[in-house]
Amino acid sequence: MANWRRSFAQAFWVLDRALGGQRRPTTLQKRVARHPIKAGWCVAVPVTLLFVLFSALSTDTEKPASLLFAVYEE
Repeated sequence: MANWRRSFAQAFWVLDRALGGQRRPTTLQKRVARHPIKAGWCVAVPVTLLFVLFSALSTDTEKPASLLFAVYEE
């Protein structure tokens, strides 16, 4: 019973080392960890604007041309 637990733990630490577990965090990683809300906004706003842009480029005539104007259509 203890052997399979030990092998899972060893596999986890091998994976951790392969993914850089022994290195110090970079400046960007520290900044994101200190300000997670700002980092989230910096990612969410451009992605949202990209989706709005793609919805505005829709060529389907039965659907509204933009998500922003879909609320006002009757």
